[in-house]
Amino acid sequence: MDNKLREAEQRAREAAANVQANVDQYKKSAENTLSGVRESTENLRLSTEQKASELASEVERKGEEVKESWFGWMGTGKKKVTDKAAESADAVKRERS
Repeated sequence: MDNKLREAEQRAREAAANVQANVDQYKKSAENTLSGVRESTENLRLSTEQKASELASEVERKGEEVKESWFGWMGTGKKKVTDKAAESADAVKRERS
Protein backbone atom coordinates (compact mmCIF):
# COMPACT_ATOMS: atom_id res chain seq x y z
CA MET A 1 0.00 0.00 0.00
CA ASP A 2 2.85 2.30 0.88
CA ASN A 3 4.34 1.64 -2.54
CA LYS A 4 1.08 2.52 -4.34
CA LEU A 5 0.86 5.76 -2.40
CA ARG A 6 4.39 6.72 -3.44
CA GLU A 7 3.61 5.87 -7.07
CA ALA A 8 0.47 8.00 -6.96
CA GLU A 9 2.39 10.90 -5.40
CA GLN A 10 5.08 10.55 -8.07
CA ARG A 11 2.49 10.58 -10.88
CA ALA A 12 0.83 13.62 -9.29
CA ARG A 13 4.20 15.41 -9.11
CA GLU A 14 4.95 14.53 -12.74
CA ALA A 15 1.51 15.72 -13.84
CA ALA A 16 1.99 18.94 -11.87
CA ALA A 17 5.42 19.43 -13.44
CA ASN A 18 3.96 18.84 -16.91
CA VAL A 19 1.15 21.29 -16.24
CA GLN A 20 3.64 23.87 -14.96
CA ALA A 21 5.84 23.36 -18.04
CA ASN A 22 2.81 23.88 -20.29
CA VAL A 23 1.80 27.00 -18.34
CA ASP A 24 5.33 28.37 -18.64
CA GLN A 25 5.37 27.62 -22.37
CA TYR A 26 2.00 29.31 -22.95
CA LYS A 27 3.04 32.26 -20.80
CA LYS A 28 6.24 32.68 -22.81
CA SER A 29 4.27 32.44 -26.07
CA ALA A 30 1.76 35.05 -24.83
CA GLU A 31 4.58 37.38 -23.77
CA ASN A 32 6.22 37.04 -27.20
CA THR A 33 2.92 37.72 -28.94
CA LEU A 34 2.27 40.74 -26.74
CA SER A 35 5.77 42.03 -27.43
CA GLY A 36 5.23 41.62 -31.17
CA VAL A 37 1.88 43.39 -31.02
CA ARG A 38 3.41 46.28 -29.06
CA GLU A 39 6.25 46.57 -31.56
CA SER A 40 3.85 46.49 -34.52
CA THR A 41 1.62 49.08 -32.88
CA GLU A 42 4.58 51.36 -32.19
CA ASN A 43 5.82 50.99 -35.78
CA LEU A 44 2.33 51.76 -37.07
CA ARG A 45 2.09 54.83 -34.81
CA LEU A 46 5.46 56.14 -35.96
CA SER A 47 4.62 55.49 -39.61
CA THR A 48 1.27 57.24 -39.22
CA GLU A 49 2.85 60.25 -37.52
CA GLN A 50 5.49 60.47 -40.27
CA LYS A 51 2.86 60.26 -43.01
CA ALA A 52 0.72 62.90 -41.27
CA SER A 53 3.74 65.18 -41.03
CA GLU A 54 4.53 64.64 -44.72
CA LEU A 55 0.93 65.38 -45.68
CA ALA A 56 0.88 68.52 -43.52
CA SER A 57 4.07 69.71 -45.22
CA GLU A 58 2.59 68.95 -48.64
CA VAL A 59 -0.59 70.87 -47.80
CA GLU A 60 1.46 73.81 -46.58
CA ARG A 61 3.61 73.73 -49.73
CA LYS A 62 0.54 73.56 -51.97
CA GLY A 63 -1.01 76.44 -50.04
CA GLU A 64 2.08 78.54 -50.64
CA GLU A 65 2.00 77.65 -54.34
CA VAL A 66 -1.62 78.73 -54.53
CA LYS A 67 -0.83 82.01 -52.75
CA GLU A 68 2.10 82.68 -55.04
CA SER A 69 -0.02 81.86 -58.06
CA TRP A 70 -2.85 84.10 -56.86
CA PHE A 71 -0.56 87.00 -56.00
CA GLY A 72 1.31 86.46 -59.25
CA TRP A 73 -1.95 86.61 -61.16
CA MET A 74 -2.96 89.71 -59.20
CA GLY A 75 0.40 91.28 -60.01
CA THR A 76 0.03 90.45 -63.69
CA GLY A 77 -3.53 91.75 -63.67
CA LYS A 78 -2.39 94.97 -61.98
CA LYS A 79 0.40 95.36 -64.51
CA LYS A 80 -2.03 94.95 -67.40
CA VAL A 81 -4.38 97.51 -65.88
CA THR A 82 -1.50 99.88 -65.20
CA ASP A 83 -0.20 99.44 -68.75
CA LYS A 84 -3.67 100.08 -70.20
CA ALA A 85 -4.07 103.17 -68.02
CA ALA A 86 -0.70 104.46 -69.14
CA GLU A 87 -1.61 103.83 -72.78
CA SER A 88 -4.93 105.64 -72.31
CA ALA A 89 -3.19 108.56 -70.62
CA ASP A 90 -0.70 108.74 -73.50
CA ALA A 91 -3.55 108.62 -76.01
CA VAL A 92 -5.36 111.46 -74.21
CA LYS A 93 -2.16 113.51 -74.15
CA ARG A 94 -1.65 112.92 -77.88
CA GLU A 95 -5.23 113.92 -78.63
CA ARG A 96 -4.85 117.15 -76.62
CA SER A 97 -1.62 118.01 -78.28
